[in-house]
Amino acid sequence: MIDGGVWELCDPSDAGCSADGRRPLAGVVVTVQSSRPGDLGGAVGQTLTGADGQYTLAVLSEGGHGVLLTFDKDGYLPAQRRVVVRPHERRLAPRVVLRAPSPVAEDVDLSGAQ
Repeated sequence: MIDGGVWELCDPSDAGCSADGRRPLAGVVVTVQSSRPGDLGGAVGQTLTGADGQYTLAVLSEGGHGVLLTFDKDGYLPAQRRVVVRPHERRLAPRVVLRAPSPVAEDVDLSGAQ
């Protein structure tokens, strides 16, 4: 099993924002891919974060091996984390903070026309 949470950055003065400037992010798609030698790297599991930003993934492990977790939500840049999973062990995944992409300041004309 892998447990973890996903947050977004926020202004600490906003409602629901912690003193360290983070707020739980609900509805993030968390996908697990095996990175065991010989595997093709396809998705082997998927879940969504709850209202509290937390998730739990059941990962079957025949031996200690790494899995790649991908975190995706519309309006945010995706993130990835690698976690080593051992048989009969519950792992806490590293903290994930998703960020919104920086807004474009202005359009750029690449034609060379002035």
